[in-house]
Amino acid sequence: MLERHFGPDHVYSASRLSTYGNCAFRFFGNRVLRLEPRSEAALDLQAIDAGKLLHDILRRFFEKHRGDYLPDRDRKVLRAELGRTADAVFKEHEDRVPPLNERIWKIDCEIRKLILDQVLLYELRLQAKTGGRVLPGFFELAFGRASEGSDPQSTKQYLKLKRAGAANEAALIQGQIDRVDLSDGERVAIAYDYKLSKGATLDDIRSGRQVQIPIYLAALEQLFLPSFDLGGGGYYTLRGKGARLNQGLYRTARADCTNVTSRWTKFDDLEWQRIRRDVTVRVWEFIDGMRGGHFKVKPSLGRHTCKFCDYSAVCRYDAYRINRKN
Repeated sequence: MLERHFGPDHVYSASRLSTYGNCAFRFFGNRVLRLEPRSEAALDLQAIDAGKLLHDILRRFFEKHRGDYLPDRDRKVLRAELGRTADAVFKEHEDRVPPLNERIWKIDCEIRKLILDQVLLYELRLQAKTGGRVLPGFFELAFGRASEGSDPQSTKQYLKLKRAGAANEAALIQGQIDRVDLSDGERVAIAYDYKLSKGATLDDIRSGRQVQIPIYLAALEQLFLPSFDLGGGGYYTLRGKGARLNQGLYRTARADCTNVTSRWTKFDDLEWQRIRRDVTVRVWEFIDGMRGGHFKVKPSLGRHTCKFCDYSAVCRYDAYRINRKN
């Protein structure tokens, strides 16, 4: 039954593949048994809701300035416009989901607006550093699906991720790239995934715990910008102060197009391509595991993986017992 379900016509997503890479049993509970995690009423804005709202705010704001060199604009006007956009999105959410505590909700909104203001100031510095050569071009660029909030250039075509050594076998993958920056003159594209946290490390990417960036790069190559040269892809952190683009897979050859300062996320072309191929191999290992019913209780990082798991109530994993057996 599993082999049929996860057969050639099954559509995967980067998040589902990453779930399997983190813990096969979590994937089993979530995507096979379809157990719904219990939800509890919360007074403050939950991380998943905060992420969706920030995504929507940034999409609406940058859509109005697609291809614009923002440092040439009046900074006060831009900050005020971003604030109004945030207020509109928060009001829509409030109408759909009335807050349990209005005062806490208002405080949450103001905190998010402060973060957005810091992101805008960083964006101005980022664009100034590249001299306007690289500018935001696509927002919520979807493949394999499209929604009301997706970029107009989105496509319903699936990414076809081929298995190495099997020319006729390909996995169908859908997804949505939060943002793509473009340099039309140099024909360079960079993919970004917005994160409230610092994003995945290189070890997370290699192990398959986070496969978003390699999949997004493959989608740009295959579906959207086959004639462009990829500068890489990474995580754009939406939080307080600190580095925002230092996690991901960037090419050293295109370092002048990004503001990445960490040498641990920039690679020469040979290594960059090798990491991407290794992730593709890892993805096919996950697909074979799903088809073969391999859903072991074996979190990739032990207790750290279990920390925010919704399925601990039905999981038999006990770190002390497992470590003794190992």
